[in-house]
Amino acid sequence: MKTLEFTMNDPRKKSNLDFKFIWLSVIAIVLLVLESQTAMLHSTRVVISIPVKPLLEVAQIPTHVKSMYQNVFEERELLRDLNRRLDQENKELREELINLKNAEDRNVWMAELLHSSETHQIPVIAASPTSIQLEPQSQKIVVDRGSTDRVVLGQPVIDHRGVIGQVTAVSLNDSAVTLITDSTQSLSVRIRRSGVKAVVHGLGDPDRLRVSGLRSEHDVVIGDILVTTGFGEKYPVGYPVAEVIEVERNVNQSFSTVSAVPLAANDPGYAVMLVWPDRTLGSHEVPLVTLNNADQEQ
Repeated sequence: MKTLEFTMNDPRKKSNLDFKFIWLSVIAIVLLVLESQTAMLHSTRVVISIPVKPLLEVAQIPTHVKSMYQNVFEERELLRDLNRRLDQENKELREELINLKNAEDRNVWMAELLHSSETHQIPVIAASPTSIQLEPQSQKIVVDRGSTDRVVLGQPVIDHRGVIGQVTAVSLNDSAVTLITDSTQSLSVRIRRSGVKAVVHGLGDPDRLRVSGLRSEHDVVIGDILVTTGFGEKYPVGYPVAEVIEVERNVNQSFSTVSAVPLAANDPGYAVMLVWPDRTLGSHEVPLVTLNNADQEQ
């Protein structure tokens, strides 16, 4: 800075600098004109560019790095969007698959109900559970059939697997069904294999029933199927009720301790059948409403 200030303060040296600046400007203008109008400087420019090229490439490195990171970030964002769309599509497909599986299960269920009603040749009407209560003190479901469908108190309710229970309350458009697992319910049964009769009692447990009336010498084993006897003409004769899961014999006691599990599903998502064991109930004739007719009504 001291040298520059000294030079600027010296008039003679300042004049030399102005002269050099003008001279270099003239040379630059001449070179620009020659470059734009002729090819005289082409070879010179090529020779000069050889040592300069590495410097230019080094100077371009930050630009290349920036471009590379921008591409990486853009690709990552695109992949994230693609993953979000695929996740949403996968979720929708899973829900659609579940709905199709449920529809298929319900169709199979209805087909088995139809087959069951045809096999036992009993007049029935299909009903859909609208609520279910499986508390120890109360085991009930509510179905969408009422007095307008000629549902009556005491009417048995079944599915294609077994006995569900009986109607214990009827309103205009729905009915309450007390399940055989309710602690107030009991049902006359016989062992399908041996024909031995017994009584099934509800315990307030949806997965367990007590079987009474089987003496120690009676032929009963785990896996035996208990079916209705038709005693009292309430439930259809020979319909499955439960499967024996536990048998305890005590030499000091006359009767065996037997437990069973109900065969009916009691699933609120599937249809049940209201049964008329006899076409006449009291003095009123009950119409023969089969499951096929019920489907047509729906």
